[in-house]
Amino acid sequence: MSNLLGRKWHLIILHQLLTEGAMGFGELKGEIDHISSKVLSDSLDRLETEHELVERHIVSKKPVRVEYAVTDRGRDFAPIVTRIHEWGVEHVVRE
Repeated sequence: MSNLLGRKWHLIILHQLLTEGAMGFGELKGEIDHISSKVLSDSLDRLETEHELVERHIVSKKPVRVEYAVTDRGRDFAPIVTRIHEWGVEHVVRE
């Protein structure tokens, strides 16, 4: 669990997918400020393989297009992600 909560971008990615639904890599990157492609890719891979909170669907093969969506296990985690987001909005000053 600390592997999930201790990673800066994991909760932000989960929150985005929970609120917006399935998204392609480029869409997701465009919605998350200051995340590099490598960090997003690594984070999505960990959320998929280690935590089973995100799943990857191939939308088209030529050109290759994939979408990422929250799994049932991820939706079970949604109340925690939502509450952490709410706490952040209430208590963290944005610069």
